[in-house]
Amino acid sequence: MIRWRSTDACPFPVAVECKQIGYPHADADGTTQHTNTHFDTEDEAWESCRRSAEAFVRLAAGEVKSAERDLEEAREQSAEAVKFMSEYIEARREYERERWEREHREDP
Repeated sequence: MIRWRSTDACPFPVAVECKQIGYPHADADGTTQHTNTHFDTEDEAWESCRRSAEAFVRLAAGEVKSAERDLEEAREQSAEAVKFMSEYIEARREYERERWEREHREDP
């Protein structure tokens, strides 16, 4: 009997020969049949493929949003680091200026 297999790895259904129907039996390719991977009609398999594709898009969109949040956080941290470095440079310049003045001060 021909059944239709749908997997997350393939965007379209594949026709497979099945000697016995359903779990725990394997199809001709050796893949165990499950209710959410093997279907009696091509239309059911296409519907499963659509759901998988939509889930993939949702997951990818979520990853983009997460990456955008991480990027924003990194930009904020970078701005803080630049401010910190600027404050260090200013403080070091002041320290060096004061040290030079102490060393070159004329004491009577």
